[in-house]
Amino acid sequence: MLLHPLWTLDSIVPCVSQCHNDALLKPFEVEEVRSALFSMFLDKAPGHDGMNPGFYQHFWDVETVWGGGLGYPQVGYSQGLRPLDRMEWSFLRKMLLALGFVVEWVNLIMLCVTTVSYSFLVNGENAGQVIPTHGIRQGDPLSPYLFIICAEGLSLLLQQVESRGLFHGCRVARGAPPISHLFFAYDSLLFFKAIVQEACVIKQCLNEYEDMSGQAENFHKSRRNKRTVFSYIEYKIKHRIGTWNKRLLSQAGTDRGIHWKACDRLCVPKKFGGLGFKDLRAFNLAMLGKQAWRFLTRPHTLVARIYKARYFPRSSFINATLGSCPSFCWRSVVAAHELVCSGVRRRVGNGASTLIWEHPWLPDDLTPMI
Repeated sequence: MLLHPLWTLDSIVPCVSQCHNDALLKPFEVEEVRSALFSMFLDKAPGHDGMNPGFYQHFWDVETVWGGGLGYPQVGYSQGLRPLDRMEWSFLRKMLLALGFVVEWVNLIMLCVTTVSYSFLVNGENAGQVIPTHGIRQGDPLSPYLFIICAEGLSLLLQQVESRGLFHGCRVARGAPPISHLFFAYDSLLFFKAIVQEACVIKQCLNEYEDMSGQAENFHKSRRNKRTVFSYIEYKIKHRIGTWNKRLLSQAGTDRGIHWKACDRLCVPKKFGGLGFKDLRAFNLAMLGKQAWRFLTRPHTLVARIYKARYFPRSSFINATLGSCPSFCWRSVVAAHELVCSGVRRRVGNGASTLIWEHPWLPDDLTPMI
């Protein structure tokens, strides 16, 4: 079992450039404040003056003339323990500096994080304040970004340990990049060989990250199987169906004044006499088309490289086919393949990577290929 540290913050390569830091330190402009204010919902939590964003949006011109300013935002705090509650402030500061953020900006961010206090009401009376010593506020628009920066520490730790051959990620096909971890909002998936040596390495990685960041593993959550994880969906569907009135699902309902309409009529926009229901099939195809467009325009992303290695290793996405034993996700993307590629025209540039006979490079709506 490994005992020496696998990774330190000093090994992080800064990725924030001086240009980025200069932009972060620029004084706020009126238009920036206006853009941020008008992106808020009207009835969000008010500030210390009791005024919500809707008030300031309505009286923005008056506020600008008077030269008034907006107070610090007041945010709600969700109940229950979350990963945000355990984050160590010292680790957050070290991660920001290690990634290359300038000290002045880091001090400003840490001022927002550390100058926090919470008040509690017991039977309608103020029971006093609690001043935290770690954690970042839930509900604050800044918190998710800070949490991602801290989670980047675990990602870099796993990447460096994997590059040293101490454990091996999963490959979906020959030539595909290995995947050692996938991070989600409150879940993480780790991939390695099911052997004791690699399990010990992963365990040490998690322990080191826990010591630095304050985060902790949820062993109960890690032991759950697939049926348990998704059981709540089955419960919700059964509960919803059980509350439906069966009379509304029968043809006899027409005698009670229910007006039946065809689905295509319901999807007509309201201004044309319909109800404006969303065409779910068209909407789903549009979302799949966006993913197909990313494969086409961002071939160096991780997901594009994985799918290329599995389904079109010797061609481009334009010439990709369904292939053998396709996954459900690939079948879905291929469903939007013709929709996206039929309107694509290749920008030739110097012509070094353009195939005259195979790529649609002619600016013709009907026949873009020779």
